[in-house]
Amino acid sequence: SAFIQRLAKREGRTMLAERNGHLIAFAELVLGATHILLRSAPAAELTRLYVQSPFVRQGVGRQLLERTEALAAAEGVSTLWLTAWVGNKRALAFYASQAYEQLGRTEYAFEGEVFENRLFAKALRAAT
Repeated sequence: SAFIQRLAKREGRTMLAERNGHLIAFAELVLGATHILLRSAPAAELTRLYVQSPFVRQGVGRQLLERTEALAAAEGVSTLWLTAWVGNKRALAFYASQAYEQLGRTEYAFEGEVFENRLFAKALRAAT
């Protein structure tokens, strides 16, 4: 039901990666999402990029991210941004390797706990 609610949002976009008819990864973005640390608009937030563990380090995440960036650019987005938990070293290194600039610290609150995150952003080239 959570996926159905997210898919129903007009400003949301979801990209899927399949192999042999099986879902192996997905990315979700929200058009028009902003953050206080951003300087430019129009922007979109990459809210999730998930790759199933057997497919990690095979280029699936990179390809999915590139296609998500292209989709966002086609929608008129000039900046794609995301937050990553400071304890997720693999994600922090991945986004840095994909030319995302770390803009600062932010927090995520969940069930009474606060988690430190880093905000990353990338300027997108206009779609042709």
